[in-house]
Amino acid sequence: MARMHLWVLFGMLGLLTTTDSRLISSRISQEQIKLFSNKTDVSKSLMRFALKRVRALRDLSGVSLEKEILVDVKYHGGESIRHGVKETVPRYQRMVVYDDETSQYRIVRGEVEQVVRKEKVVENSTTLSLKFEASGSVQQDVDLVISEDMDGKMAVSKFTLTFGIQEEGSNLKPQWEYLFDDNMVLSRKENPILKVMSVNIWNFNHWKERQSLLQDTLIETLPDIIGFQEVRSKKACKSKCKRQNRNQAADIARILPGFQYVFRGAMMFEQDEELHQEGLAIFSRFPILDTSYKKLSRDPSDSGDFHQRLCLRALVSTPIGKVNFFVTHLSLSEKARERTMEEVAEYVNSFPEPSVIVGDFNSVIHKELPDWPQYHGFQDVWKEIYPSAEGLTFSSWLPRSRIDYIFASKQLKTLEVTIEGKDSKPSDLPPIGGVYNMKGVLFPSDHMFPCATLTRST
Repeated sequence: MARMHLWVLFGMLGLLTTTDSRLISSRISQEQIKLFSNKTDVSKSLMRFALKRVRALRDLSGVSLEKEILVDVKYHGGESIRHGVKETVPRYQRMVVYDDETSQYRIVRGEVEQVVRKEKVVENSTTLSLKFEASGSVQQDVDLVISEDMDGKMAVSKFTLTFGIQEEGSNLKPQWEYLFDDNMVLSRKENPILKVMSVNIWNFNHWKERQSLLQDTLIETLPDIIGFQEVRSKKACKSKCKRQNRNQAADIARILPGFQYVFRGAMMFEQDEELHQEGLAIFSRFPILDTSYKKLSRDPSDSGDFHQRLCLRALVSTPIGKVNFFVTHLSLSEKARERTMEEVAEYVNSFPEPSVIVGDFNSVIHKELPDWPQYHGFQDVWKEIYPSAEGLTFSSWLPRSRIDYIFASKQLKTLEVTIEGKDSKPSDLPPIGGVYNMKGVLFPSDHMFPCATLTRST
């Protein structure tokens, strides 16, 4: 029970932050600690650990868009061994406050969405009151004050979390309050972050049934820029064909309203009276300033190099500055991969801005070509945080290899990296698309999705 209470409490600590990056102070009275530890089976030593964790909430960041506030908070998670040294691994959680210029805000945190009236508007500040139900008997109440500066930039200027645990008929309400520095000046954040993700969507295989799982994953993680692979469209190629035209990029756009995107087809083929096109897509929460692509070479004599491959680029204006975001999907042929990886590196390095490269490389690069990232000035973001962990991404039903990667140029620093897309739902659908045993469950894709939080290097 004690572990459950603390787990729920720690999850709530990842709720909110501000458009300024400021240190915050957390205050809990000794009486509250005593009350909490005496009335439940949580030991005082565990409560001291909980208090230490609250004080570890230091690095706050966020960004105000035209009609929304991205709310990020960094807190300390578990530990990892990096280069023989035990280090604390950071965790980042995100919510979004949408302002539709009415009398309400729409709040999205993970899979939970609330609509809250704007109340107590005083001197360009609005107070929101939220309620979140957690597992068991825990409930959290959040009071959030949103302020606006002279330039119209919004920030979270106060955040109060009150949680209660029902224990034998009593409802305990210790209050934890987070206040920003008294001399805080609303301005652009000082330590911005960028959240990127790579997603192979497994083309149209059970696509209708998987869309909700993919949507849940994207809502839960709320990435800023996503590189999609195996994005297909189908067009009926005979006038009497009763099949409807379908486009996965358009489906994703419905999942991610407000995102800008670019799609580029790599190859076309006819199948079952339909014209198929498969390619790459980049979706961005932030403005896309420019796009281009490079057609990768093929060897007609190589039987494994039968698909046309691309590298797609989008120059994006992000909170950490202009970033060139690249997505690719490489050949099944090892010989072709070695050749086209050099082409990708040359293309990426032809642009001066900081770069992020994501995609399905169809290769365990850190074993087959371990020197490739360093030689070309890139860093494998997973290895930056977890040098000895495998980080498997394929397949979802039987994880056995890491073939989906995120690389970043040296101008960027990796803060956190996770593997997403692990949630599933029961299914009696038949095997398809190279998956021969679906084990009665369905995943968002046959791949899992690396996701990284980045900032500018100092």
